[in-house]
Amino acid sequence: MDTMREFPLGEITLDYSMYGRGEVNVTRVAALTEIYKERPETFEPLRLWVDGGVIKLCDGFARYLAAQAAGLIQVSGFIDETIQAAREAKRASMQHNTREKDSIPRGRIDAYIIESWRDGMTAREIQVDVNKDNNYIYAVLKPFREMETWIRDLDILRLHLAGHTDAEIVEGLGGKISLPRVNQIRSSLFLQEQIITILEEDREDYVAIRDDRLGPYLLNPWEPPPLNFSFDVLSGLDVVEHELEDVDPQINVSTYWPFSSKIAQQYGTESYPGRIPGQIVECLLHLYTKPFDHVYDPFAGGGTTLDVCKAYFRRYWGSDIAPLATRRDIRQHDILQGKPDFFPRGYHMDFIMLDPPYWAQKKGEYSADVTNLANLPLTQFYEALDTILTTCKDLLAPDGVMALIIGPTQNGQRFDHAIDIAKRLDRLGLALINRLIVPYSTAQTKGYHINQMREVNRTAETNAKKRLCKRYRDLLVMQATKEG
Repeated sequence: MDTMREFPLGEITLDYSMYGRGEVNVTRVAALTEIYKERPETFEPLRLWVDGGVIKLCDGFARYLAAQAAGLIQVSGFIDETIQAAREAKRASMQHNTREKDSIPRGRIDAYIIESWRDGMTAREIQVDVNKDNNYIYAVLKPFREMETWIRDLDILRLHLAGHTDAEIVEGLGGKISLPRVNQIRSSLFLQEQIITILEEDREDYVAIRDDRLGPYLLNPWEPPPLNFSFDVLSGLDVVEHELEDVDPQINVSTYWPFSSKIAQQYGTESYPGRIPGQIVECLLHLYTKPFDHVYDPFAGGGTTLDVCKAYFRRYWGSDIAPLATRRDIRQHDILQGKPDFFPRGYHMDFIMLDPPYWAQKKGEYSADVTNLANLPLTQFYEALDTILTTCKDLLAPDGVMALIIGPTQNGQRFDHAIDIAKRLDRLGLALINRLIVPYSTAQTKGYHINQMREVNRTAETNAKKRLCKRYRDLLVMQATKEG
């Protein structure tokens, strides 16, 4: 410690965040003021510390304020050389104040315990500071420790759903948990009761807390799944499925899926071209997958498939030839170049969602890449789809399912891509197991499309050359054949 000396009062900085008592006792300050006016020599030395060349008060706030009110120019004090940081100064102030005769308000002590624990201090260190026994400290921390456990479990669940291995989860959690413990917790998360427990928690500050911790791992800011879940039994397993909103109740037993033009806003990036309604993916996942199944979307685009997977507890991987900067959960990969290398070894997909460009319908809108399907000539477009379907077929699990949604290109003449693709499936080793009709909203076929078709039909030389507007997309659901 430095020796005692006089300090100009104006050179000492007062930082109330360092004050252990929280609120200054104004009665005590008033009494000390009167004493210092009459007998300034009774002033007790202040404990000070230096922060970047600035002299700051560690404890003695009431004395400082009283000296100021009494008009003292200089006061005695000493600089504590053992204090090198704000945390140390705050600890020193708390230790001093908790051992004085006047008690610190309980709320202030509790707030200090919680703040210190969140800063990484141990219970033993906190006990030294606040002069309380372990039972008191653990009683204060109990709800916050429970929240930490909840946050950790939800982080493990989210990282697992995002396709990370247990080793990557350990890294994502900062190495603060062991690999066997992650495996144990993750296994318990498969239980319906554990999922319910996590979802029923109402933690409004979860997102802010976890975004600080998982930064590069969970990539896109994310809200916990909605809490309006119902429970159903599918394939002998209790499944978490939330109610489908604004959907025909017979949708899951019909091949006609008429969705309103309003896209579910919680899924995907709003401005992304060709964004499909998330209800399509909802229904597909309900029909062909169960929680924790593996789902891949090589045309992830605005992230609709990934967002639906998060809500439905499916593990997901997404890639795109030109991923959005705002969707860091979508990896950069051109599926035309073959299988991606980001899957853990031995993983196969239970479901693959294919939502490619509908050939030239949005040419140049997705990216300028020459291999982008929207920018290819028609013959190369079909050849590219053959390559993609073959690559994805090889990624499927033995009973895996692949779905491709495709609409026509209509620019004076109509190219019905679904029919052309369906004709090619057999030689690619794929079997069509369902064909679903997904109507466009009326906006897709009003205006110039209809006028173009009217003109084509008016000037057609023969009836065979007349065309009709196709007002729906085909959703082709397929599996690999045994021979394939």
